[in-house]
Amino acid sequence: MLYVFAAINGICLGLLMSKFSTMKYLLLVLPHGIIEMGSFFLMCDTILNIIKKANIGKKDVSKIMIAYILLIVAVIIETFFTPVIWDIFSSYIYFSGLPHMSFIV
Repeated sequence: MLYVFAAINGICLGLLMSKFSTMKYLLLVLPHGIIEMGSFFLMCDTILNIIKKANIGKKDVSKIMIAYILLIVAVIIETFFTPVIWDIFSSYIYFSGLPHMSFIV
């Protein structure tokens, strides 16, 4: 299951990179992507440790809770702040006629 998530995430990132220039891509992905991938790696590490130990402890539960909280923070950033960042910087950088994302907010 972990490999499926990584493959789907990689495909989505590849599609974004093929449609946008580097600066646009960074503006769309970087604000939430760092937190999201950190959450993903923490969750993968915790799940693999649980499988290896064959039981779950309090430390594992706290790691899973932290990963979910990080994921919620990444979703909030992606939903509310990425369109604002896009609107602010789209007037300064040439974006080849792409529309503003203000209709999302």
